[in-house]
Amino acid sequence: MGCRDSEVTNTRAEAEPHGQAMASDLGPLLKTFFEAHDPTQGMRQQNDIGTQYRSGIYVTPDQAETAKRVADEYSKALEARGLDPVTTEIKPVGPFYYAEDYHQQYLHKVPNGYCGLKGTGVSCAISYNRA
Repeated sequence: MGCRDSEVTNTRAEAEPHGQAMASDLGPLLKTFFEAHDPTQGMRQQNDIGTQYRSGIYVTPDQAETAKRVADEYSKALEARGLDPVTTEIKPVGPFYYAEDYHQQYLHKVPNGYCGLKGTGVSCAISYNRA
């Protein structure tokens, strides 16, 4: 997810053809995910508050360990800088629903609109093994 090029986007990692994404492929995606927003705010992103603004990662069983480990490592990096730990929920993947049309490409439709996403400024160093 992120605000850039006047566009708000949600990131959804696509699985391999048979629904089996390799956990090691998550590393770069998780790095971008954690650095592009503030994952320490619970049910909010800046001024936007509510469950729809929570930070979440929805994983297959093969991806769960990698996602939890990277979140734990990033929590330590945040805490070392005096920030709160990661509050991102990590849950099994389920059905995916797109938001209503008026939420799609919001900053393209409203170029001067509000974007509450911003990172913490802390780098997410990832450690993972490629299979």
